[in-house]
Amino acid sequence: MASAMNGCGGGGGGGGGGVMKRMGLLRVQYYCVMGFVAAAVVLATLRYMPAPATAPPTVDGGGATVRSSAATVDSAAAAAAAAPGGGGVERGKGKRKHVWSGEEEEVAAEKKAAAGVVVFNFGDSNSDTGGVAAVMGIHIAAPEGRAYFHHPTGRLSDGRVILDFISTLDRTTRTARLPAPGTRHARGGVADTWQPSKLCDPLANGEYGVYWFGVVFVYFQCKNSKARSSRKEHLCTFNEGESLNTHHLSPFMRPLGADYNNGVNFAIAGSTATPGETTFSLDVQLDQFIFFKERCLESIERGEDAPIDSKGFENALYTMDIGHNDLMGVLHLSYDEILRKLPPIVAEIRKAIETLHKNGAKKFWIHGTGALGCLPQKLATRGEIDRDLDEHGCITRINNVAKRFNKLLSETCDDLRLQFASSTIVFVDMFAIKYDLVANHTKHGIEKPLMTCCGHGGPPYNYDPKKSCTANDKDLCKLGEKFISWDGVHFTDAANEIVASKVISGEFSIPRIKLTASVVRPKKAKNSRRELRRARAMAMASPTNGGGGGGNKVISLRLQYYCVLAAVVVAVMVLSLAFVSPSAMGAAVRQNLGSVVAATAAAGEGADASAAASGAGVAATTAGEEEREQAAAAGVVLFNFGDSNSDTGGVAAAGGIRIMPPEGRTYFHHPTGRLSDGRVIIDFICESLNTRELNPYLKSIGSDYSNGVNFAMAGSTVSHGVSPYSLNVQVDQFVYFKHRSLELFERGQKGPVSKEGFENALYMMDIGHNDVAGVMHTPSDNWDKKFSKIVSEIKDAIRILYDNGARKFWIHGTGALGCLPALVVQEKGEHDAHGCLANYNKAARQFNKKLSHLCDEMRLQLKNATVVYTDMFAIKYDFVANHTKYGIKWPLMVCCGNGGPPYNFKPGKFGCDDLCEPGSKVLSWDGVHFTDFGSGLAAKLAMSGEYSKPKVKLASLVNAGSNKSSDS
Repeated sequence: MASAMNGCGGGGGGGGGGVMKRMGLLRVQYYCVMGFVAAAVVLATLRYMPAPATAPPTVDGGGATVRSSAATVDSAAAAAAAAPGGGGVERGKGKRKHVWSGEEEEVAAEKKAAAGVVVFNFGDSNSDTGGVAAVMGIHIAAPEGRAYFHHPTGRLSDGRVILDFISTLDRTTRTARLPAPGTRHARGGVADTWQPSKLCDPLANGEYGVYWFGVVFVYFQCKNSKARSSRKEHLCTFNEGESLNTHHLSPFMRPLGADYNNGVNFAIAGSTATPGETTFSLDVQLDQFIFFKERCLESIERGEDAPIDSKGFENALYTMDIGHNDLMGVLHLSYDEILRKLPPIVAEIRKAIETLHKNGAKKFWIHGTGALGCLPQKLATRGEIDRDLDEHGCITRINNVAKRFNKLLSETCDDLRLQFASSTIVFVDMFAIKYDLVANHTKHGIEKPLMTCCGHGGPPYNYDPKKSCTANDKDLCKLGEKFISWDGVHFTDAANEIVASKVISGEFSIPRIKLTASVVRPKKAKNSRRELRRARAMAMASPTNGGGGGGNKVISLRLQYYCVLAAVVVAVMVLSLAFVSPSAMGAAVRQNLGSVVAATAAAGEGADASAAASGAGVAATTAGEEEREQAAAAGVVLFNFGDSNSDTGGVAAAGGIRIMPPEGRTYFHHPTGRLSDGRVIIDFICESLNTRELNPYLKSIGSDYSNGVNFAMAGSTVSHGVSPYSLNVQVDQFVYFKHRSLELFERGQKGPVSKEGFENALYMMDIGHNDVAGVMHTPSDNWDKKFSKIVSEIKDAIRILYDNGARKFWIHGTGALGCLPALVVQEKGEHDAHGCLANYNKAARQFNKKLSHLCDEMRLQLKNATVVYTDMFAIKYDFVANHTKYGIKWPLMVCCGNGGPPYNFKPGKFGCDDLCEPGSKVLSWDGVHFTDFGSGLAAKLAMSGEYSKPKVKLASLVNAGSNKSSDS
């Protein structure tokens, strides 16, 4: 067993290098796994035989330290410790090989390892890792993402953004006493991950020391002849790269594949520091952070799992890279006018830092803006005001603005550093870093520093604002060419890597602090046992110890992973067999061998399992089998599009809005983001269909989308461009969700909804109320034209959903808007016999008539589709007109309001000074939205089919067989 382990880890001793050289990696992987399986069978047999004497393991098994998230197998260190004369010299194949060994020292007991690094980022497109694509349902096509991910990810780059390098790359130093090798020795690695290294001892010179994805790689060279001949140990200090073992930060509002254990990225492309300018300005991103933190801590208080605990928030690194769009928005002004605009922008960033500090943040990493005057976009579209270029071809005026902004931001950080003495606040001069790429471009291997890679028009800028780049464009730079600008504004993967390395170095920071794990993690005790084990393991990773004698052959990560996996499985088997009776042993061995094969198959397909949705693991079955199993086991699937009448918490999550009690008091007993004391109509529909409440699309924390998604957002309209989440955006979000879900199945992972799930789902719409209310402020002779336009946009939405496989539609008309207490009190107009505004109800009926006709039309046009229209006006107006039938005393009175009967509503006054008793039969909760009681009544009648056209019960439509057309 020892020899098998050593053979996997380091090539099998003296002949290991030759073996590795002669056979392919796949064969080695196969033999490693099968070797462990065979070993397991032997162990099972030996379970009932006398144990033989155990010989000490030999030194020539050498090997690497292989780490996985589940376990650590340190075979090399164990072998070295057990071998007699752990250090020394051995002979093999005529070559003198030195076995490196760590120096034994007395050390204190090691404390529990500190938690991993947690990062929270706030910013714009410079650090957006896919947020805007997920939020808006934007389909970003190739060639975006071609350089690193090899597919579009939502980043506005051909690969990674600076944040990706920061979150996954950490420069930390390790020190150990290692013997100087006699010749140039190398341990396999990837060349572009090597980092410079040095030896503290003047007798020797070490070139590289890399710690890559948890696996040690060493590359040392001793150039000094005296050092080579002395064979003495020397104190070596070397760098480690990629040592955080953390993944790229997930966007806050990405519904599938998000993992927030290492932090959250709140950055959204287009965002500004100034509030109100964009949907996700810095203040909104802060609200989202507070929302996220509260949800995490609430989950922990309830005894549930949460991605980050209180210590994680306290020790986290808070990064900001924002302000670029604010500057872009004022560059059309004169220079003096621009300078007057800068202090308010910086003040917003200061306010954000102060807010985070109040919420426990202690470590801040603030980026200044870059050399905006060097962007190809600005150069290609500059006007007369920006004709003055500097010696490197950049616009002088714009760069002066950027430098002035950075000066103000740096001074603000200085001030806050004094104000928050216990905090670390670092300012990074991004202008100096990015301008250096242009000024000294040849040093970085860049030939055309001001030219766009993905653009049109050729030199000097290759930028055309009227054209977007595609994968087949003749002006697209070749893969591998070094360009700074990807699209005229955003950087390439290659440029971002250079920038990130300078950011991390601390050379451009105030104060000069390197961005390493030690900045975020609590410091560990020096000279710990873990440090000695790691140093010893790095010594054993030397090719002279069987790890690379075969022509410096690289041991693949997958091979190392297989070996660890097999070893773990063997350990489990041995423990299991220790308690199995002899009669049951044969069956147990067969069962465990099957588990090994299944686990190995799963491992081969699951290298990227971190992208699985909602913690889904790697599937052992094929994508097709997984999808069929999901479809067979799946229940009802619903997709809802709407506004606040059916929002189940989306707007609260997206905007980070803290909704306080008494919201949610009736059913959930705590606020849920619903604008009600309890449930909304969609909740009752879900309950009647024996499925759980729909999760909002943008609430990615703790959401399960296996029964569908709720895209409804409070304030939404049908008309696009009026609200951030208009109907067309919600439909785009659905298309994005469907694409991502099916993509997971194609990769052999478990997506939330299968292809059959999408085809058999119910597609609901409850939207248009805000549009009708808006039309009421226009002349009545324009209503017909405006309603026709609104309904035509609903038609477009239904058509797009149909083209994406939807076949069952349930469309709600608008309610009796003229009976809403908020409108009755605030709006002028004639009242009908029941106290409702006649003109508002007239408009609602007119809109519903057009919507009903549309559903009739679509029913004829869409082959194999069922389109049901439900008259919500008739349902809700009846609650007022015949209120006594439902046990309602005051049909126009608000439950949570002010002023008492008959309306209990005072314009401009918030809160619930006059709150109705729990269980009261009141329709309106806040003057606009229904109570749990009112929504329950409306849902029951809507589902009955009595108010539908055609008269179909909701349950009958949902439970109908699959309606697949030939072209679906």
